[in-house]
Amino acid sequence: MNTASIVKTDLISENDLYASLEELHTILQSIGNSIVFFDIKSFYAHIGHYMNEADTRKVTRLINTVEPFIPIVVSDESIDTFLEAAMRNDINEVERLETQFISSSKIKFIRSLAAEKCDDTWRHTVDTCQTIRKYKTEGIKFGSN
Repeated sequence: MNTASIVKTDLISENDLYASLEELHTILQSIGNSIVFFDIKSFYAHIGHYMNEADTRKVTRLINTVEPFIPIVVSDESIDTFLEAAMRNDINEVERLETQFISSSKIKFIRSLAAEKCDDTWRHTVDTCQTIRKYKTEGIKFGSN
């Protein structure tokens, strides 16, 4: 099986990534950052009440589009999750921890986008996501030679 072809389906152009990030950022800014979402389920529940169904689907699509390029912050929580997963023998438990970690990373990214007011901070976020996209693109080129 060629893993490069699997990964490639997740990649988008630099312009499409920027447009998706910009649109998501604008939507999250309009919602406001005075609400704290503890997990991704509470975020989706909130936007489900705040937005119409089409806009809720749009936000979900945007989040899913940028998800492969979300920077992961190494924190005490993430290290604890990795260590806990490493000590598990049950694959279902490891998958549960993986899902929990990804969900936690998503909500942290959403919180940061909603809170970003400074152009420098926003530019840094975009640059980081673009760097991840570029790395994944180069990884495909390297693996396909």
